[in-house]
Amino acid sequence: MGVPDKDIIVESESRNTLENATFTKEILNKKAVGKNVLLITSAIHMPRSKYIFNKMGMIVDIYPVDFKVRRHEEVSFDITNYVFPKIGALEGWDALIHEWVGLMMAKL
Repeated sequence: MGVPDKDIIVESESRNTLENATFTKEILNKKAVGKNVLLITSAIHMPRSKYIFNKMGMIVDIYPVDFKVRRHEEVSFDITNYVFPKIGALEGWDALIHEWVGLMMAKL
């Protein structure tokens, strides 16, 4: 996309979002490049990530990816959709609850 390699800094040592923000802040301070970051993460994870990075004092531009949406053309009426639970729905709730709990914990 035309961004020179020298202007891209990747943090690859973290195991979670808090470590990622901490290590990123250390890198920015060491390189004295300011506090502005482009945060790229999954759309469902973006609110928590942005909150943590802002809390650490960074100015965050966001680029959410990996949206979990269902296209309208895929939707069709089927009575079984209303009677039998779908495993995909449970997986979606698992991810959503994980992010909600993580955001609540970050705000403590």
